[in-house]
Amino acid sequence: MAIIKIPKERFEKRQNQFLQIIKGKGLSHFIVVNPKSIYYLTGFSMIPTERPFMLIFKNEEINFFVPELEKIHVEEEVPQAKEVGSYFEYPDEIHPLTYFSKFIKNRLKIKDKIGAEGRGARGKWGYQGPPFEAVLKISLPIYSELITEMRILKDPDEIACIRESARWGAKAHELLQKYTREGENEIDVAFQASHDASKLMRKELGFEYAPIGYGSQPCGAGYRGQIGSYSAIPHSMTRNAVFQRGDTLVTGASANIAGYLSELERTMFVGEPTEK
Repeated sequence: MAIIKIPKERFEKRQNQFLQIIKGKGLSHFIVVNPKSIYYLTGFSMIPTERPFMLIFKNEEINFFVPELEKIHVEEEVPQAKEVGSYFEYPDEIHPLTYFSKFIKNRLKIKDKIGAEGRGARGKWGYQGPPFEAVLKISLPIYSELITEMRILKDPDEIACIRESARWGAKAHELLQKYTREGENEIDVAFQASHDASKLMRKELGFEYAPIGYGSQPCGAGYRGQIGSYSAIPHSMTRNAVFQRGDTLVTGASANIAGYLSELERTMFVGEPTEK
């Protein structure tokens, strides 16, 4: 049976491993700010936009601090979370980290031995805010690479997800190759191949399957404009090109399994390639 999600037990193992790592640093508590890190440790995924969103380890307990509009989302998706603190909105008259400071000190009662993945909440989409030390009034060492280093060595569930991703990426690429013909448009072909492969994928994997991540579709394949003379330009952009005989084509395909992606790239030709 194909894997479509990371088992709950795997997240628990990752949390226990992470706790041992921070204990080795002399810490009992830790603030996680990167959405990918939060997903890796808990299985919870969301689109934080510019709003501060944090996972807080207090000894063996996990806690969250999120926008009010995400509070129920976290409570439903991560029922093992001990405390879920929230704030009304960002930007607002009172900065979210003011509420965060009260959450850490008054509800979690953390006073020391705390570290963080970053100096402050993640600065994306226009967010601006003070460093954690400024609002918490305590010394707070930064360890930005701890979870990234954990992620480098893939566990068996991750490997299974990537293999399943590769299987569906290959299917999307197979359809891309089938639909590519002289006179066709790259956008139309890429859309059709991605759409048809995604339908096959969703049908086979069942109702429990869902792609994880911002703007994710099940699987896709395309050209990114690397067609004809533009095939020599790495990481090009879609150009609305029409395929012509003799074109060199550079393709890419992947699929989303539990937020994990593979990468399949190939070089193809419209018609028979020249000796050159």
